Amino acid sequence: MTDLESEARRLMAKAEKKGDLRTALSAVRELVRIVELLAKIQGELIDHPTVNVLVLPQWQRIETTILDVLGQHPELRTELAGRLRSPEAASDT
Repeated sequence: MTDLESEARRLMAKAEKKGDLRTALSAVRELVRIVELLAKIQGELIDHPTVNVLVLPQWQRIETTILDVLGQHPELRTELAGRLRSPEAASDT
């Protein structure tokens, strides 16, 4: 816990004890902001969208096309599967 977070928690507890709910609520908002900021800094919070390309119709068409072509050429399918399992082997050629 950071010093800033500790201070915000202390002030929140003090405000709650006095019955000052407005100040306590402000302290809670600050705590949320502090925790979010710490999570971003530590890489625990991703604040950008994540796109799963495997579910996109464009990728599904590409995948289907590749599998259709490879189905007609078993030797290429075997070679491709081997290279995909071992990226180092693909870079050697």
